Order: sequence, then C-alpha cells, then structure tokens
Amino acid sequence: MTAITDFDSLRRAMAENGEQPEGPARNARAELLLAEAEKLNIPLAVIEALGHQLKVYNYSSEKDRMFVPFARLLRMWDERPEDFDAHETHSLHWVFKWMSAGMLDQPHIPLASVEKWLGEMEHRYRLAGHSERAVRSAEFSVAAHVGDEERAERAFAAWLAADRDSMADCHACELQGQGWWRAERGRDAEALELWAPVLEGAYTCAHEPHNALASSLLPLLRLGRVEEARAHHLRGFRLVRAMESMRGAYADHVEFCALTGNEARGLELLAERPAYFTDEGQPRSRLDFLSVVVLLMERLSVLGLGGQQVPGPAGRVWTAADLAVHARGEALALAERFDARNGTSHISERARARMAQEPLVERLPLGVRAVRPPAHALAPPAPPAAAEDAGAPDLAALLAEARRLSDTLRPHAVEAWAAVAVAAEGPSWTRATARRSPTTRRWRWARRVPKRSSRRPGCTRRRATPVRLWRHTRAGPTSARSPARSTRRWPRSPSRTTGFWPCTPRAARRCGRRRGSSWAGRGS
Repeated sequence: MTAITDFDSLRRAMAENGEQPEGPARNARAELLLAEAEKLNIPLAVIEALGHQLKVYNYSSEKDRMFVPFARLLRMWDERPEDFDAHETHSLHWVFKWMSAGMLDQPHIPLASVEKWLGEMEHRYRLAGHSERAVRSAEFSVAAHVGDEERAERAFAAWLAADRDSMADCHACELQGQGWWRAERGRDAEALELWAPVLEGAYTCAHEPHNALASSLLPLLRLGRVEEARAHHLRGFRLVRAMESMRGAYADHVEFCALTGNEARGLELLAERPAYFTDEGQPRSRLDFLSVVVLLMERLSVLGLGGQQVPGPAGRVWTAADLAVHARGEALALAERFDARNGTSHISERARARMAQEPLVERLPLGVRAVRPPAHALAPPAPPAAAEDAGAPDLAALLAEARRLSDTLRPHAVEAWAAVAVAAEGPSWTRATARRSPTTRRWRWARRVPKRSSRRPGCTRRRATPVRLWRHTRAGPTSARSPARSTRRWPRSPSRTTGFWPCTPRAARRCGRRRGSSWAGRGS
C-alpha cells in the first residue's frame, strides 16, 4: 500500500480504491485507509474516509457492515457539524436512504427500529430543508416489504407527489422502483413503459439499467415478447456479471433461464458465483438467490436429471435433488426470520410462489445476441440510388448515434462507428458498404486484441474519443499510428462496443513514452 503522508495522498488512495472491483479486498483496503486517516489528525479526513468505507460496503456483499461507520459519522455530525464541508454534509444525508434499505435487509433488526429510523430520517431532512420525496420512497419500501398494500399505495402516491430535490434518487433508480411496483401488481405493460427510458439508456447510474433489465425479464415473457426478453438477458447479465453487490439481479437471470428451457445456462451462472450460496451480508438477496436455485433444481428433477451433479456451496458434491432440498430449507428459514420480524407471512408466501413457478416458454434459444433494434435506433439502409441523391450524410448525426449505441451497450455500435469513419472519408456510403469496408475490418481486428499486455500491467485507462477512433483505424493494424499496434505494445482493456481504452498521457509517460509523440497522448 502506498504510504499516506497527507490529506491529498489519502484522497488519491480512496479514489484508486473506489475504482477497484467490488468485494472484500476493496472493503479491507477502505478499513486500512480509515486507520491512516485517523493518524493525520484532520477531522475532515476521517469524515471522508468513513464516507468511503460506507460506499464500498454498500456496493458489496457486506452491506451489514455499514451501520457502525454510519453511527460514528452521525455522532460526529451531531457533535461538530462545522467539521463537515458541503459535499460531506450532502453525502451524510444521502446515506440515510442506504440505512433505511439496509435495515430492511437484516431480519435481526426489529421492525419498530426501522419505523423509528424513518421518523428520524424525516425529522433530519426537514431540518436540513429537504423535500419529503426520499422519505416517502423509503416508507413505500417498508410497506411493500411487509405486505401492507394499502400503506404502500398511499406512500407511493405521496412519493410521486413530492417535489424532487438533491436528496431524491436519480431518475433511473426512481423509474426502476416505480416499474417494479407496477409489475408486482400485475401491470406488466405499464411497468415496461416506465422502464423504457432506462432500458434505452436515457437515464443510467451505477446500478441501472442493470436492475431494470433484470426486472423486465418476466414481464416481457408474460406478455409474449420473448425476443426482447432474450436480448435483455444477454445484455443485462453482461452488466451484473462482475458486480458482487447485485445478487438479486443475478438471481433474476437464473430465474429467467429456469423458466425458458435454458437450465444448462442456469447451471453455468450458478458455477460462476459459488459465494452467493453462503454470503450472509445481505440476507434478503440471499433469500432471492436461494429461491431461484430451488426453482432451477426442481426443473432439472422434472426433466429426470435429479441425480445430475450441479454447482453448489463449497465443501461437498451436490446433485440437483440434494441441492433443491438444501436450498429450500435455507430459503424458508430465512423467510420465516423476516416474517417473524415483520409480523406477517408475506415473505414466505412470495418465496414459495417463486419456487413453484412453471416455465413460461418451453424453449427459448439464446444463440442470437439481440433482437432487431427499434426503428429509431438505426435507420434502414437506403437504396443505392436514393443514397446517391441524398448526398453526404450528416456526420454530426452519425457521431451522436454511434455514441448513443456505445453508451447504452447496443448491438451494431461497431458498424455505427465505421459509418462515421466512412462518412468522414468521402460522400459515397451506405451502412452495408460500411460493414464491408476495410475500416470496419480493421476495427473488428482491433477489438480482438488481448485484454491486457504482459509487458507493463496496471496502466491507467481512458476512453478514446470518437474522432481518434476513426482517424487512427484508417491507418490499419500494421501502421505505427494504429491503436491496434499500440495496444499490443501497451496494456489496454478493449471495450465490447467501441474497441479499446487507450492509456492517458500520464500512463504513457509512466510506460516511457514521450507525450505528444503519437496519437496516444493527443487530445487527452
């Protein structure tokens, strides 16, 4: 670990740690940084280190560890609010929402304590001059969790009626929650309509469209829109695959496989995340995961594969029938703990209903990457004559479209960027010719570059600009200015859609390359 000698070095270390993958290693590093912050004897340094620790805990499987640093942070605020700057003051009030959700996820926390916390949150938001929108959203979550539909509807209406302010969740998260409630009430078409801006990439955040894509799978299947459901699974699973904190969304994808005749793929998903069987930091998401494990294992038993060896908790060999019994027992025990806390049977009923689902599609092949994009995503290829009459395309429009497809992880992003390159080269073009052009072939070649170089690992990565992409792809993979060639010489992590991520000038200098000597250091 780099030595922490002052406040600036601490901030740099926290920023670097925030870029690391979710998991226990990042959490342990945050704990070490807090210890280093305390040695600086600067109150704001400790406050920022506690905030960083809260964030990494929240975005991990160890959510149950958030409460202690938050209690310490809240005590510091009550004793010396002048130690907090504007950013940390905002962050402190923002984390109140994480605490509300975190308490619901822990069955050992009494419901009376959760309700008391809601009152405390409302009181402090009022003192700080914030809208009640976030408070009503948290109240809705509590009511929906315990199965109080009447209170949930009231809180839902109050949530939508309250003014948006800086404490409100982002548009993507709010639309996800509102759509989830519509789907819970059996209004699948309305849910999908609410999710549409998130699914199309108009609103995004750290966990969206990841959650919206997962939540949309069953509504799409129930409405018979199986092609869209397949596309959302393929796109959404790629997003949640590396995010340890998204066990609930991961479970939705396993459930999708079990209900569409893709039991083999469901087993592959289970094999990728063995820790999900046992991680106890967020019991509610563990209940979701174990419930769909039961569903998948019982589907295998129905198919006559109950004796098949399957991935499961470490320590023994599991068959589908054995794992079904084990997971059912664990899941129902968890559900009973929640129900005992809540004073209802809502959680157990939901878990049993989820385990007992019947397939929605007999067999949905997943070999096709995605469905045909909507009409507004890609204009249909124009006939050659019409293309000639229309003249040169609008380069700005092509560039905007390529950026949109890349940022939302849509198919055909590579072809869209190739169209930008061809349009910049000359007036005669079509999407079909763009697909066949040498530029496209070179672009695809660049995408096949290995993910990391063994020569100098650890380079800082930064996304290439679109102009740099098309300008230097024209030169071909053997050119000295080609991104593909420089990717072989220096580490890169290629994007699945736009090709690659080149080094920043600072990283280039660290690798021994003079700034400005080639495309890697220009325009950054």
